[in-house]
Amino acid sequence: MKNIKLYVLGLLALNMMACEYDVSGVLTASENLVFNYSSNAKDQAKRVKKGKEAFKSLAAGQYNAKIEIEDKDIDIKVKDLLAVKFKIPKSIPLPKNGGKMLVPSALTGQPYDLAADVVMDISRSSTTDAYESCTDTVYYEDCSCSADGQITCQERSIGLSAEMPVSYYLEYTTRDIIVDVVQPATNKSVARFRGSRTDSEKIYTYKGMCRADPREVRNIRRTERHDIRNCRPAQPPSGPGETRPERPDRPDRPGRPSRPGRPGDDRGRHSDDGRPRRP
Repeated sequence: MKNIKLYVLGLLALNMMACEYDVSGVLTASENLVFNYSSNAKDQAKRVKKGKEAFKSLAAGQYNAKIEIEDKDIDIKVKDLLAVKFKIPKSIPLPKNGGKMLVPSALTGQPYDLAADVVMDISRSSTTDAYESCTDTVYYEDCSCSADGQITCQERSIGLSAEMPVSYYLEYTTRDIIVDVVQPATNKSVARFRGSRTDSEKIYTYKGMCRADPREVRNIRRTERHDIRNCRPAQPPSGPGETRPERPDRPDRPGRPSRPGRPGDDRGRHSDDGRPRRP
């Protein structure tokens, strides 16, 4: 297996993965943490002014957590205990595919700076040759015979389960991510999240033709086609009291003339009408 390690130290422009991207891992808080209820400064100020819940806290300790990286923010979630959002300005690319990032607290909407370091590793499996299921479209003529003996045909299609030969390998992308919650005054990390995520993608190097079993194709074309070999106009039924004209009798054929017989042969001993002569 060949490994291609990509360590990106600069900020990378993100043109992929527009949907939410999350990583599961462990969050270790070295001290008690206090976050703003809202990362939006105006909303947070309104909550404080109205006496609503304005802060969220998390005690020092180790927790199973999840980081969700979106286009405009990063969320840190601890099930049943914490869900906090850090705003990321558009001017700072998110390191979804590798790289480092530092966002000051003045921009995150939280009383902490946020630092992230993502390392991406790409590897691939060996090539596999196999057969995969597919659908083969079979065309046939559907012909029928009308009452007046006219044959009409129409092309139809049907999808049959089939197989096709393929060659492929699996490409694995592993992202190791570290996110630090940093105290701005001391530039000290007060909480660190470590997580990893691996995604796989099947890469085809060859795809053959999708073909159904020839016997099944022949069977479809035979059963889906109406029998038109005896297609002819139907005879009108006879009504009550109606009789079909009878065919005239043939006149009797005249008898064949007799030929003189040879010795020992009784041919010629018959009359012209074919009956034996009397002695």
